[in-house]
This record gives sequence, C-alpha cells and structure tokens, in this order.
Amino acid sequence: MRAGFHQNNQPTYERKMPYSSFGNLPVELLQAIASCLPARDLCIFRLACKRIYESTLYLYRCKFFGELQTDLSLRSLKRMETIASDPELAPHVHFLTVKFIADFENTLGEGLVWNRHTSGYLKSNADVQRWGEVLRGLVNCASFHLIRDGWSDKDSCLDHFTSTDIVTLVLTSIINQNMTVREFLVDFIQPGTGGANELDLRRLNVPDLRGPEFIATWANLEVLLLNFTMSNIEILEWIDPMVRHATSLQELTIQFDSGSAGGEILRHLSSLETPRLQKLSLQGIPRSAKVDGALLSKLLHKHRDSLRVLSIKVFTLEIRLFTLDSPGWKPILGMLSEFPRLESASFHALREGQSLIQFPVASEIPEFDGATQFTFRSRRQKDRTVNHIVHCWGPKTKAIIQRLAESMELPH
Repeated sequence: MRAGFHQNNQPTYERKMPYSSFGNLPVELLQAIASCLPARDLCIFRLACKRIYESTLYLYRCKFFGELQTDLSLRSLKRMETIASDPELAPHVHFLTVKFIADFENTLGEGLVWNRHTSGYLKSNADVQRWGEVLRGLVNCASFHLIRDGWSDKDSCLDHFTSTDIVTLVLTSIINQNMTVREFLVDFIQPGTGGANELDLRRLNVPDLRGPEFIATWANLEVLLLNFTMSNIEILEWIDPMVRHATSLQELTIQFDSGSAGGEILRHLSSLETPRLQKLSLQGIPRSAKVDGALLSKLLHKHRDSLRVLSIKVFTLEIRLFTLDSPGWKPILGMLSEFPRLESASFHALREGQSLIQFPVASEIPEFDGATQFTFRSRRQKDRTVNHIVHCWGPKTKAIIQRLAESMELPH
C-alpha cells in the first residue's frame, strides 16, 4: 500500500490488487472455476488478483446482467437506461422480470407520468417512450416475466399504475420497437394463492394485438404462460391473438385459477389452428365447468406428433369440480398412449360426471430404473383409498398411460 495524507494530515492508503497463486492457473481453468461459483463467491474470487479479475469479467457480466428485474419506477428506469446504453453490458441481458409486490412499500411505476385513453389503457407519452427505448437498447432481451406477488391491485378509479398496466406497457414497447420475443410469461398467481387475480380488461389495449406489427413480432414466440383468474369471458378477446399469432409456439401453459370463463376458453382453443406444441399444461381448470370430451380430445390430437410433455390439473378444494362429458377420460388416455413423442404426463384429480377418477393399478406399477419414473398420490374417500394424482416421465411413459387407461375406475 502507498501512504498519503488527507487535509487533516491523517495518513490514508491506496489499496492495490493483491497477488494470488491462483493467478498462475490457465485462463480456461480460472473461467471453469468461476462458472461454478454462486454470485457472492464469484465476487470474492474475482478480488483475488488482477489476472483473475480480468479473465472472469465476461462471466461476471453474464451472471449479474443476464437477468434484470424492475418495478418500472423512475429510479429503476434510470438504472436500466444506464445499462441499455452501455455497449459492454446491454448485450448480456437476455431476461427481463417486471414485478409488482403488494406491500406498503410498493413503488410500481412511481415517479413517472402515465396518461390514459378514455377506455382505460395507457397512452404513449414521454415516459412510455423512454421505457421503449430501454427495451430497444437491450438488443438480446427476448424473455419477459411479468409477476404479481400478492393480492389483486385493481383500481376502480384508474388513478394508479397497476399490475395489469405492466402487461400493456411491455407489449406496447415490444410492438413499437419491433422486438424479437421468445418467452412471454404473465404470472399473476403465486404458489399457495388463488382467486381475485384477474387482469383489468379496461387496461388492456386489445386492438393493438390485431395489427400487423404485433402479428410480425409474435411470430417468433416459443413459450407462453397465462397465469391469472379467467372469470370474464371478455378476456378471450385478449387471449385469442396471444395464442393465434404465436405461430412458432412450442410451450403453452394456461392457469385458469378456477375462473368461470375457463370452459369457453378451452372450447375456443380446440378450434384454433395452433402450431404443434411440445409442452402443454392446463392448470386450475375451473370448478363447475363441463367440457365436451370430444373437444378436449380434438385439442390434444392436434399435437399428436409433437407433444412431449402434458400436464392436466384441476382444483380439488371445491365439491363442484371440472367435469368431462362424454366420451370421457378412458379414450383420451388411450389416445395419449399412442402419441409417439410423449415422454412425460401428469394428471391431477380428474373427474367424470360426479365421480373422481381413481387409478387402482398405480400402487402396483413397479419401480423403474433411472430412465423411467412413476409417482402417485392417494386420498381417503369414505371407506376406500383413491389414487387420484399420477405422474410419469421417461421412455416407458406411454406404456404406463395405457395401463392406467385400462384400469381407471369411476367410484360412485
């Protein structure tokens, strides 16, 4: 260290980067070590010496700038503008999370001016355009995760910036900047919560999702998650173009959260000409919904030659549950057992008529080797035990589904 003096004549010291024997290792080995370290340990490791610091700079940028989180406040906007304008940092950003946290310190959109159309959705202004410029600067960002963590923030007076506005702002920026989007996740139901998590339809700019700019942008989408309460049938006007124009879609997850519109949404999905999906997850299928078995069969059969992963889960907290009408689950499971690429399937609390389907053979399926695994869960129902949740994955998945289909029962 080299001594110096403040104005009060007290000695100060200029810190030099220490020497470390690690610095003599080949660069490739240093980078391999750094790539295995958690974020905090990576920072400590980089301070060992100048050579390590410089040789791990790229890994550091990837780890700390690969995924960014924002609450869309003015403070966050300034930080994001700094990153987006830095040619050394901006290319490392691949994933952007926009998060609303329902607490007393919530700062969502704080410090910015938001103007609205008479219908309720955001109008373009200087602050909306600033966020658009930020996204354009993040040249490799193609994944967007929009999160509501807490209760619904619906504002009847349209005075505040709310979580539904997140959806409109991000989509508007994506469309205006002609961005390439691979993943779009609207994740408004956190684990252990449910109900009252609707999107505020007044705040969604539905007409923009019919225009050529959106259609061109959305053609690159590969992963779509729609996770919110679907209780208003009018939400279908927004969901339709989100699915219809995703012509490269590979993974689709829909969490209906017991919303009463879920049955009609399922019906509509079965009529859309969607791309051949590899992963399909239908979660929280609504209570009291009666779904035509032929329509569900039609929806699944569209993806016969591509589907690898399927998950179907209904609510179990209510007496009135998702019910499949004729022809029922047995032919659907039998059909799934013939899907050539299917390698993972989960079924949770399926019903037919008034009966909860059980799989008595589940407890007799032997343990497989590491390549194929099978699990099941049971519940006590009156005087018997019912196996009502099954999950299998691996090369023997189709054989297991066939066995489950042949042995399924409908106890009264």
